[in-house]
Amino acid sequence: MPKTATPDTPTMQLKVGDEVRIFDVNAKRMGQPEGGWVGKVTKVGRTLITVHYSGGYKKVFRRDDGYANDNYRHQHIETPEMAARKTQREDAIATLRSHGIDLAYGHRFTNEHLEQMIALLGTFTWDE
Repeated sequence: MPKTATPDTPTMQLKVGDEVRIFDVNAKRMGQPEGGWVGKVTKVGRTLITVHYSGGYKKVFRRDDGYANDNYRHQHIETPEMAARKTQREDAIATLRSHGIDLAYGHRFTNEHLEQMIALLGTFTWDE
């Protein structure tokens, strides 16, 4: 288990029957719907998770990091909560960018910090 994975890591807590979202690095080319493909955990082992998803596909993922158990790491799973937080973060960053604030790649702001920045922007009057 990588140093970053703990028993509290969301993918470590998955059990059979749980819903997950599957994301691919080639999302647009692969026809991935907004929010990822919906999948269902069908098997949980000590280190691996098996997920079945749309079209009868089956894929095995690592429990510790959620990435596909292959050499490519093109796909990963997230819980619906993780996917919602990621969408919330992307929306907040897009809102800040629309106001001319472009955050450097690798910034360490939490979603709550981003929401507070957006709230602060609402207090200013913008001259065109």
